[in-house]
Amino acid sequence: MEDLKQIKDFIEYYYQKYKIPFRVQHFRKEPRHWINFKGRDSKNEDWIYYVNGYGEPNHREPLPCEIVMDIDYHVPKAHKATEEKAFKVTIEAIEQKLTDLHLSYSLWRSGGNGYHFHLFFDELLDYSKFERQELKRAILRHIAYGFLTLHKDRAKVDSPVMITVENRFSRKGKKKTIMKQIDEGENKIPQEVLIKYNIGKDLKKYIKKPIPNLTNGEPNSIKFLLSSDVGTKDGKKRALFVLSSWFAQRYNNDGDMIYQKLYEWNSYTLRGYHSERQIRMTVNSTLKSRSRVSSRYRNILMDDIGASEFKDGI
Repeated sequence: MEDLKQIKDFIEYYYQKYKIPFRVQHFRKEPRHWINFKGRDSKNEDWIYYVNGYGEPNHREPLPCEIVMDIDYHVPKAHKATEEKAFKVTIEAIEQKLTDLHLSYSLWRSGGNGYHFHLFFDELLDYSKFERQELKRAILRHIAYGFLTLHKDRAKVDSPVMITVENRFSRKGKKKTIMKQIDEGENKIPQEVLIKYNIGKDLKKYIKKPIPNLTNGEPNSIKFLLSSDVGTKDGKKRALFVLSSWFAQRYNNDGDMIYQKLYEWNSYTLRGYHSERQIRMTVNSTLKSRSRVSSRYRNILMDDIGASEFKDGI
């Protein structure tokens, strides 16, 4: 494992190592569009235009062979000492699990308020895109079991769709810096994970529509909307409204966090269907309103888009 403290340009490092294009983005006050990074080729006009117009990318997506665990604490009005204790409990538990599994990893201050664990499993590249996603979720559950839902006494582990590039400044103005690097050699997917995954894969042959397992602790309707392109124009518009209300509840009306989560969902699940202006207007409308979308309304939406089996309480 290379000494990460010696690497100056991580996006170029990752591309040269894996030769796999991945999406990067410049995001300061406002997010710029994503661009596929294919190395610092001086003849690539799209890349030259992007860097000259917006600046160096400071966001990237996790690589196909990479698992990023985003450690954050979202309990409103918590005391600083409570928050620090929650981070300490979570980070130490995750580190102990990684040690028990003999896995290599690096731990970073995220550039925001939290932390990032980075792990690479090169053998994930031997699987299809769908299988990789399933295995990544299985590995995450195996490592972070007990920390995937909100608790007052511990931080929450998420799997982000975009992250601050290592050694770059985040959109909040803080630099993402390394805290620790542990080298146990090349990571292998734990056997327990592979066994459970193969059993689950066999069982899925008999399940017509399993509930999308995008995150833990979400209502069925929210899981479905976060992971599925609902198809119709009206459905996409209503999904934006529902998710804006849901994120407002979850993140205590934090406008920036609501916008970020909707932007990620729109970029990855809907492939940029909604404009940034539409998202911003929806967030502003949500914050002005005191009412929030009920599970009854979400269930009506599930009926209307032909996804009744994903209604809450079903």
